[in-house]
Amino acid sequence: GGEPAAASPRPISAAQDAANRKLAGDDVDLNHLDKEELDEYKRLMEVDFERNAIRPGDPRYQHDVQVEFEEPEEDCGWDESDDYVASDDDDMELPFLP
Repeated sequence: GGEPAAASPRPISAAQDAANRKLAGDDVDLNHLDKEELDEYKRLMEVDFERNAIRPGDPRYQHDVQVEFEEPEEDCGWDESDDYVASDDDDMELPFLP
């Protein structure tokens, strides 16, 4: 056999795997990545953001774009809860509302 050995595929990081799954439309729980993997995921997101950014001077740039959104097709009640009760464990301070 004079054929060269096939190069072994470079293992991908958990962050790269998460980014690939996110780009494929899969839900990714970033809470399960360690700090280094999360930092790498954020770096990958920044690269993707910069690639897609539209700035003044770009032919696709439009100033002051306003969009009307339709009513959502399904209920997303996660932001409509009135039963939040602050506990002593909360780190954030809630403003006083009269």
